[in-house]
This record gives sequence, C-alpha cells and structure tokens, in this order.
Amino acid sequence: MKAIATVAFGVVLTMASVVWAGEPELHLMHMQTARATRDAVQRAVDRFTEATGVEVRVEVHKNEPYKQKLATVLGSAEAPDVFHTWGGGVLEAQVRQGAATPFPDDFPVEDISTAVLDFCTVDGQLYAVPTDVSLVLFYYRPTIFRRHEIEVPGTFQELLDICRVLRGRGMTPIALGNLEQWPGAFYFDYLMVRQGAADDYLAQTEGAGEPVETPAARTAAEKIDALVRYRAFNPGFNGIGYDDSRSAFFRKEASMTLMGTWLLSFALEEQKEDRTIDVDDFGVFPFPALGDSGDGDALLGGTNAAYAVSETSRHKDLAFQLVQYLTDEQAALEWAEAWRIPARQVDLPDGPEVLAQVGQLLEEASYLQLYFDQALSPEAAEQHKAYTQSLFVSEPHAAIRIIVIVVAVLAVLVFARILRTVFGSGEGTE
Repeated sequence: MKAIATVAFGVVLTMASVVWAGEPELHLMHMQTARATRDAVQRAVDRFTEATGVEVRVEVHKNEPYKQKLATVLGSAEAPDVFHTWGGGVLEAQVRQGAATPFPDDFPVEDISTAVLDFCTVDGQLYAVPTDVSLVLFYYRPTIFRRHEIEVPGTFQELLDICRVLRGRGMTPIALGNLEQWPGAFYFDYLMVRQGAADDYLAQTEGAGEPVETPAARTAAEKIDALVRYRAFNPGFNGIGYDDSRSAFFRKEASMTLMGTWLLSFALEEQKEDRTIDVDDFGVFPFPALGDSGDGDALLGGTNAAYAVSETSRHKDLAFQLVQYLTDEQAALEWAEAWRIPARQVDLPDGPEVLAQVGQLLEEASYLQLYFDQALSPEAAEQHKAYTQSLFVSEPHAAIRIIVIVVAVLAVLVFARILRTVFGSGEGTE
C-alpha cells in the first residue's frame, strides 16, 4: 500500500510538471548491455511512460565508453536526468562536484538491502537507489573438476596446485581478459581483503592519489606473480577484452573465471544462440583464503546497477519517479528473472542451481567489500587499475631464463665451430 501511495503521489507531481513545462522528455543513461537486464530496464521505462505519459530517451553504452561519456556530460546542460552509478567513491566525487542531487527522505527504500544502500549514501544522505547486488566469485566447470579429480580450493596454494595440474594436462586453468584492467584488479582486491588490509590500502591510496605499496600490497603482488608463473591464465590475457574471456569460459576453453554475478545474465542471453553453453555445468566458490588469517568469509562486490538523478535535471520530480520504477518490486522480480540478485527483498523465481549457490554465499558473507575501483575516487581508481594490470606482467621464471642463456651459449659455440670449419677448409686449399 505504501508503494501504491507513493506512485499516486508521483502521478500528481508528474501532472504538475507537465502543466509547468509543456511536454517534458527525460533522458536515461545506463550500461546494461546484456539483453536480459537491458530489457528489464526498458520494461521499467515503459511502465513509467504508460503511467505518466512522459517519454524517456534511453542511451546505453558498455562499461568504459559509459564512464567516459558520463564524465564528459555530467554537470552540464547535456547531462542525463537519470544515470547509472555503482555508488562508492565515484558517486561521492559526483556529489562533491554538485552533479548529483539527494533523494527525498520519503523515497521508498524500506525493502532494499541496507548494506547496498550504504554504497549509495554520502554524508548520511541517499544519492542513488540500487537495483541489484553483485558479487565477484570464481565460476568453474564441475564436470572438468570431476574428470581430473580436483576439489574446490579452500586456500590460495590449493588454487595454484589446481592451475599446475590443469596446465600440465594441456588445459587453460583460468579465463582472464584484462584489457580493460578491472577484471585483473579483482585479484588484487580480493588478496587485500583476505589479508584484512582493504580499508588501510584504500585510505592510503585515496590520500596519496595513487597506489601505495604497503606490506599487504606487496604480498598481493607476489601472489599475482605466482599465478602468472604457474601459467594460470590464457595466453595474451592483458590484451584480451572481458567479452572474449567470458566466451572462452562459456565454450569450456578454460576451467574457471573470476567474475561478477552479471556473468550469469550474459550466459542466459548467449545460451539462446549457442546451445553448447551449459549453465547447469556452472559451479561457484569464493576467492580462496590465505592461510588462517584475514577475512576469509568477506566477499568483493557492490551494486552493478544503481540510479542517480542529475543536479542539472529540469524535471527532478519526474526523474525521482522514474528511478522508483527502475527499482521497485516489479523491477526486482524482472532482474531476478534475468539471473541477477535484486537489492530489494522479493520472492525469487526459479533459476539455475548456481544462482542459488550465489545467494547462499551472500547470506554467509561476513561483509561485502565494494570493488576498489568504485570505492576510490575516479582519479585514484584509474591509477589503481593501471597499477594492478602492471602486476600481471611477470618476469620469466628463473629456470626459463637459465634455459634461454644456455641455448644462446650453445648457439654461439655451434656458430663459431661452423666458422672455423669453413675458414679452416679454405686455408687448406690455397
């Protein structure tokens, strides 16, 4: 009843706005490129238009182009009325710049996860409303694990051992596309979380404006180097995009991948065109622990879809109402049907077993750590991502260097012997 009353109040505001401004059109900008979630957003927009008569111009971009476009227009007359945000440090920077406007105190958020609302709050004031909760987890192929008699790893060393076994049997252990930098950053972020060092690193990095090489950060770098030396990833991973690495996992060209729960939405979409994608053969496990210390039950994640209203919007009341449709119970149900975890508490429809496993891990988590590149301000986040990508460029293993040197020496000796033979033969015939 409270939601119905709020909608009714919103319609009154809409009528007043239309009378004042003629026939307004709202501009929504978001980055839901997976068909399932893109369609869910569009259906919410259609419900809003049907109820209010107000048209919405929807603009959709992929992750990085979206960030670049939003940074260019936000705060100007060309800014969208409603825009996608991940919350955290990025949203806080937008608030400090005067680019986002606070939500009314009576905006209906009672059934939305408090932990996720915290990511959208600045100085105790709500500046965005989330639609979903996203977790970063290891996805794996249970059939491959069973075939090779591999158990789900509980520690980082066990993960390395799995990579060694799979690589020794001619398989790629982990699919990684790190061209955009954020997929590789997940490894560093988790390694810091597992040491209980996330808050300290984020505070020091934000203060310095660039990554700070703390003792925990050096340990994280060593662990990433170990993964590279164990050849855990597909060749050329730093030059491959996320889309390609996701497809490699779907096609069973790799046994595991570390990714957010949005992976399942893409699987839902792509399996309609590629019947070889078997979601029933998806399993999930949390990032392994580092021994017995640190936060072994904490998860990396956040909200992958929250919506804020631009301070420059000329129709803020309408914009708030649009956000209500984007985040209401109906929207939550449709996001669940797209194999996403809604931020609002609703009765979830049936889905694949792996989705239930994700929900169980969320319930058991001690806390949810926001992705570092969203927790940090935009400038510090870019520095962080570049830094973490550099950690994946490892020097050749010592044994390989020795082999290269030996081969080079042998080549020189053989070449010298050939020269002696040729010139020696010439002198004997004169």
